[in-house]
Amino acid sequence: MKSNASGPDKIKDLRIVLVGKTGVGKSAAGNTILGGEKFESDLSSSSVTSECKKARGEVDGREVALIDTPGLFDTNVSNEEIVEKIKKCISLSSPGPHVFLVVIQLGRFTTEEQNTVKIIQETFGAESAEYTMVLFTYGDRLKKKSIEEFLSTSKVLKDFTGQSRGGYHVFNNVDEQNRSQVSELLKKIDKMVTINGQGYYTNEMYELVEKAIEEEKRRILKETNMAENEAREKAEIDNAFTNKVKFIGGTVGAAAGGAGAALGAAQMGALVGAPLGPVGVGIGAVVGGVVDAVAGIKVSENCTIQ
Repeated sequence: MKSNASGPDKIKDLRIVLVGKTGVGKSAAGNTILGGEKFESDLSSSSVTSECKKARGEVDGREVALIDTPGLFDTNVSNEEIVEKIKKCISLSSPGPHVFLVVIQLGRFTTEEQNTVKIIQETFGAESAEYTMVLFTYGDRLKKKSIEEFLSTSKVLKDFTGQSRGGYHVFNNVDEQNRSQVSELLKKIDKMVTINGQGYYTNEMYELVEKAIEEEKRRILKETNMAENEAREKAEIDNAFTNKVKFIGGTVGAAAGGAGAALGAAQMGALVGAPLGPVGVGIGAVVGGVVDAVAGIKVSENCTIQ
């Protein structure tokens, strides 16, 4: 479902969700976009970002909000941890992201990367592909080869980028101070947003969480002297939506492990969430869908730069 938001071609308050495997450079990419050390970034085989984090900054005269996700699709984490991460991501990117930026490190392309767009759709809905864009990091490895030449060597990778309405962009990690690569990325995002009718991505889940955030914000403003933007930030972290998901996070893993074998994790998640009403059913189904998708990932094909 698209929002009814409208505005100029250059989105003034841009919301970006960074997703991708551990070690591909999500946090570093976020720091490059915002032009500062907003997120902890380090060369590591394990995720430096342990939970979803949000940072803001002014880029090319506009406000940009970045939501950095941990190994959201890491098969080594428990179902409960998956729920917690999904919950945080949805809440921090409300009322909806303008783009899901799928970060891929140039060099190797496995089936896990191939499934990233699928898992985003399992988590946020099928229409999320219309708001998806691929960001390749370590573009310096291309040397004199263009990204188009590289993509032409792999049908799998070319088809993968073709799933994303926003296309693709490349960051050169050696030339991090080159702000033109950031400006070009934002232009491509603006173009995609224009194609999407000047809207951001939203669905029933985002509508539920936005309502919970606004209610919590009003409560905070009524009881404190906090500024409205500060109250909003506090409400994004702690609201009725996130509190209800905590309960489901403690039960969906066990439920999906038993009856989920017969019903499917998505259906089982919905049943687990039923006692909590529409919010519970919706979140239960989303979480179950992600469990299904993550469980189906197998590493196979690799694409390498010679």
